Amino acid sequence: MNVGGGALLLASVVLVVLFPVPASPAVQLEKGDLWIKTALESVMEKDGRLDLNRIGVSSRKGIVKLEGTVLTGEEKGLAELLAMQIPGVRGVQNNMQVIPPLNQDIAIEKETQSVLIENPLIDIEALHVRANNGIVTMSGIVDRPCEKHLADRLVSMLPDVHKVVDRMETLQRT
Repeated sequence: MNVGGGALLLASVVLVVLFPVPASPAVQLEKGDLWIKTALESVMEKDGRLDLNRIGVSSRKGIVKLEGTVLTGEEKGLAELLAMQIPGVRGVQNNMQVIPPLNQDIAIEKETQSVLIENPLIDIEALHVRANNGIVTMSGIVDRPCEKHLADRLVSMLPDVHKVVDRMETLQRT
């Protein structure tokens, strides 16, 4: 190898390292779509209200496509809402099917959790909900007595709930 050729090769390597050629728009989009898919799946998993085993997520050019099944319309809407909050998402194609559970108690539990989650005054992170023949039992810990009373009231107003059994504990005593 001559000295001139070696110097040229070295200069080329230095230029590529210091000034890399930007990826093509197609590669950038593909990388962005993979990031969007991964970010959305992570957010859904952390949120915990959706069964990711029954939901498929894909993204193409920033358009998220949701496939699979959910138990309620609220879950379908939640998946779309979470997707729209991911940076880089330009739209959502929500093809998920709502297939209500065959077991009415499971449906009541899901509806109860949705009502409690939607209320910003109630922190349900430490609450557990079980339904049996229309009787909802809530256990766990809430911060204040007013959260406990509000949760009882909201759940008792649900159409398929016949009775609420309150086994919640409060951190504050008043």
